Amino acid sequence: MNGLEDLDDDFIKITMLLCPEEANQVSQAFNRDFDGNLVAVPSGFGAIDFIQKGMHKAWGLKQLLNHWDLNEANVMAFGDGDNDIELLHMASHSYAMENASPALLQVADQVAPHHKDQGVLTILEDYLGLY
Repeated sequence: MNGLEDLDDDFIKITMLLCPEEANQVSQAFNRDFDGNLVAVPSGFGAIDFIQKGMHKAWGLKQLLNHWDLNEANVMAFGDGDNDIELLHMASHSYAMENASPALLQVADQVAPHHKDQGVLTILEDYLGLY
């Protein structure tokens, strides 16, 4: 195999791993300087996802909601990285984890406890009236 051009496969996303301090800077530079059909989205811990414009988590979930004849009122979403922004915008109940990126904290309706403190489980148990 000589390179990527020799691969006969469909790519959904490409992920780049960097030092966490560099990820935001690199993704901003890519989005500013690259005028193509890809978008760089920091996904946490130094990872950058390169995805096709418009093909984010909310798009995928919307396909499932349409298939099951449901809508956003049926969605509770949790996120911690910038790759969750569209998803939290879409959901009627949106939670940013306490350890989420600053951008995501501004998008979410509410803040869930830190992921290390089982924040998703805590919110779900409270929502369902468990314990």
